[in-house]
Amino acid sequence: MPHRFPQWMFCVAWMALLATACSDDNTRDNNDAWNNPPQSTDTGNNPPPSTDTGNNPPQSTDSWNHPPQSTDSWNNPPPSTDSWNNPPPSTDTGNNPPPDTDTGPDKNRGLIFGCAPEYRPEPTLEQLQRLTHIIPFSLQVNENGTLNQGTVPPWLTSAFVTKAHNAGVRVDIMAGGWGRSWGFSSAVANHRATLVANFVAYANGLNLDGINIDWEFPQPSEMNAFGQFLTELKAAMRPEQQLSIAVGGFHDPSEFPDSVFAAVDFIQLMAYDMSSHWPSHSDYNESIKLIDRWWNYAQDKGLEKTGLVLGVPFYTRPSEQLWSDFIAAAGANASQVIATDVWNGQEYNGITTMKNKTAHCYNNGYGGIMFWELGQDTAATHQYSLLNAISEETIALRGSLR
Repeated sequence: MPHRFPQWMFCVAWMALLATACSDDNTRDNNDAWNNPPQSTDTGNNPPPSTDTGNNPPQSTDSWNHPPQSTDSWNNPPPSTDSWNNPPPSTDTGNNPPPDTDTGPDKNRGLIFGCAPEYRPEPTLEQLQRLTHIIPFSLQVNENGTLNQGTVPPWLTSAFVTKAHNAGVRVDIMAGGWGRSWGFSSAVANHRATLVANFVAYANGLNLDGINIDWEFPQPSEMNAFGQFLTELKAAMRPEQQLSIAVGGFHDPSEFPDSVFAAVDFIQLMAYDMSSHWPSHSDYNESIKLIDRWWNYAQDKGLEKTGLVLGVPFYTRPSEQLWSDFIAAAGANASQVIATDVWNGQEYNGITTMKNKTAHCYNNGYGGIMFWELGQDTAATHQYSLLNAISEETIALRGSLR
């Protein structure tokens, strides 16, 4: 008969076999990287096992599923100081003039250009607030194309330009003027490139918004060269800068070549000192006829209708009294003086006429009003200020100056 193990030995053997099998399973479980990989330090492809068994896992450091805030400017750029993507508010009011918030059809209507010569005080904030453009007077052109800055207002500095820009006012330097235009003929004919370069350098150096050419006065034989000069100057200026010219009221628009109309942003018609041609030196009806006649001629020459600006005087003729002196001398009669254009043999534009000219320009689509000159007016807050009258009428028509 076969040999039999005692029953107690069979039990011992069975228990030993079972213990060996369990030991092998544990060893296999611990060393098998497929089923149970070791805890990984790779935060991209193998996230560490979460110890959160609930529904709201803690914020993970796994950069695959939950990337931390990155410094990579492609995926997650930090707040940038790059002026292309995220420009900080600029304090440079020259290269970047104050934002023009007017984008509607009135953008270039209801403009107010005030001339300010070097022999007057710096324009006040109250005056600037009633203007859209200030025109310091003036640079002189030398025959060789250089610029004489000796008659530029001493207050025309970068600080003043910033002050004007902060008030929402553009600053355009004027060149030339009565008694200061002697160098234009030679410079435009023989040194045009030099003249253009000097104008651009001067305007950009002060962060100016435009250049106003007041050549008094080009001869018929010089008109083509004048147009070429303006074309080259406009091309050399920054796109946002404006080029304007002042033109005597006695000129007929047909005297100017088409190149002049195409090159400039504004033509300012000096509709004053016309006593030898008109009933008075700045007659209302003749002024209106003048600007209307210019538009009838220029409308197909490349100039916008808003590019025509009507010039008005802040002084009397024939004695050339300042408006401020004239209205002070009127005393108790001042309220009558402002409603008419002739008083005690003096011809002028009173407040009523100033408002009517402003309204005509606005209602007929012209650019606005230019005046000579700021220092001849009363204080801008005075009840008889001509500047304030123009500003009030413009605001009544347009809603605001800005």
